[in-house]
Amino acid sequence: MPRDKLPKQDPDLLDKLFGDPAELGDKDIDALFETLAPGTDATAIVHRIAESAAVGYRTLNRVPPDHIQSALEATRQEKSLEKTNESQR
Repeated sequence: MPRDKLPKQDPDLLDKLFGDPAELGDKDIDALFETLAPGTDATAIVHRIAESAAVGYRTLNRVPPDHIQSALEATRQEKSLEKTNESQR
């Protein structure tokens, strides 16, 4: 459910500290993860969470929702240069 359609609620701690987390940039998110859990890779953590959720859906013979699939695709590590664009090489 989109955030703007959720019932009005008090902001949580992250909202109070950083504003809307959905509006944080990649560098901001990496800095936040580094502060909260030094030495961790935010992308790898998100990928593991999305992968675990996808496995749960597939175990129930259901297709994972679009947001889980999007998270998997966005955090997938490329193994070859074929799928990367020129600026990423």
